[in-house]
Amino acid sequence: MRTDTPPRLGPLTRLAYAIGGIAYGVKGNGFSYFLMFCYSQAFGLPPRLVGIALLLAFLLDAFSDPVIGFLSDNTRSRFGRRHLYMYAAILPVGAAYYMLWNPPSDLGQLGLFWYLVGFAVGVRFLITFYEVPCTALNAELTRDYDARTSLLTQRAVLVYFGGVIMAATTLGFILEERNGASAFTDAAGFGTYGAIGALVIMASMLVCSLGTQHFVPYLTRAQSVPPSFRDGLREVWQTLSTPSLAALFGSQLAGFAAFGISSSLIYYLQGYFWEFSSQQSSIITASVLISALLSLAIGPTLSRRFGKRFTAFTLGAVALVLSVGPVTLRLLGLMPENGTPLLFWTILVITTLDYACIIAMNATVSAMFSDLVEDAELRSGKRSEGLLFSVMTFTRKSVEGIGVLSASIILAFIAFPEGASPGEVSADTIFRLGAFYAPAVFLFWALMLVFISRYRISRKDHEDNLAMLAAQAAAEQEDAGPHY
Repeated sequence: MRTDTPPRLGPLTRLAYAIGGIAYGVKGNGFSYFLMFCYSQAFGLPPRLVGIALLLAFLLDAFSDPVIGFLSDNTRSRFGRRHLYMYAAILPVGAAYYMLWNPPSDLGQLGLFWYLVGFAVGVRFLITFYEVPCTALNAELTRDYDARTSLLTQRAVLVYFGGVIMAATTLGFILEERNGASAFTDAAGFGTYGAIGALVIMASMLVCSLGTQHFVPYLTRAQSVPPSFRDGLREVWQTLSTPSLAALFGSQLAGFAAFGISSSLIYYLQGYFWEFSSQQSSIITASVLISALLSLAIGPTLSRRFGKRFTAFTLGAVALVLSVGPVTLRLLGLMPENGTPLLFWTILVITTLDYACIIAMNATVSAMFSDLVEDAELRSGKRSEGLLFSVMTFTRKSVEGIGVLSASIILAFIAFPEGASPGEVSADTIFRLGAFYAPAVFLFWALMLVFISRYRISRKDHEDNLAMLAAQAAAEQEDAGPHY
């Protein structure tokens, strides 16, 4: 149980917690957008080997999240359950991220392959030591139904800000076209990016850890550690065996698969389907910053008014229409022609609104995970924030490969040509790109909405859970009797 009354969750603590999301944003953006280009174009490792290396990294790291979540729930230290792992991860994560982008030059292809596997696994594994306990803090910093949504939305905004600003800085100021070669072949530039990214990641983690440190004496302390492996598994099952968690787990699987397809094909759509210039694509990419700001108002406002399940479902439904709507309308011949300003502005506005809904929806779903904590505590007798939030991070990691694989299958099936410039791809191939993209995204996204609709914890349920836990605590204190 917590001791005394925790301090007020003030703006500085909120800001520190939100800043902690920058670390994950920088790491995620680097892995999603730069790592393939870097190792295949700048370091000379064939794309096929890069893909295999990253797939191995996903597989080897897939199950670290539940383990770290369980450990952080059951750790006793003067830093509390969470902060011990958060502090311990700072320097190793920074060092591993730097090394990932600065490999020795004399490794050869096989050596470079295993170097990539090792440090990709290392970065992902070490960031788990920070991200799972840090995300779990949300459910401990506040038990308020609406405050949790607001806090996680603010953090989600900084995740996107960190990733987008770091990417824009890298493209605009760090990578250079040396001797007429593409900026994506600038090995020295990627090395500089790795150094700066490592510093940003460590600074973000340190600010969050220090900024929430004063809450440690008031956070839940680890209770009795399971005496055996079997008891530990029984405790995990008691925590995770709830229909609402199964619903969120399914929604995350389907949602991240859809998002993986979309993000993997986004530049194919912008460059070939819509025939946007690189400058237009960069503007559309930067519009995500506006989306993040919009999400600050959209998610918490709707959640306070209508509850989290309705908010997540509604935002997801709107995002679905905005994601596949333009492509579907083009297939029907109802969009403006390529090359017209009207098309660019239409896609820019739709993309901005689409990502605003996606960011707000993801933050709301994360807050729904928070409300499972008290529900699980009533059944198991223990608070297991780390274990519950590890389900979310584990799902996000494990499904990353599904979206990429699905996108590559689509490209192979439609025989999309390699090395073609926009305008050189046949109209039939472009049509098939859209014709496969829209149904694939629609299928996974709609499945996500079905799972979200099966979540069962409402505002009243959450308040009832808090009341029952308070009654249990009062009864335990009464049974303990006076202390002399």
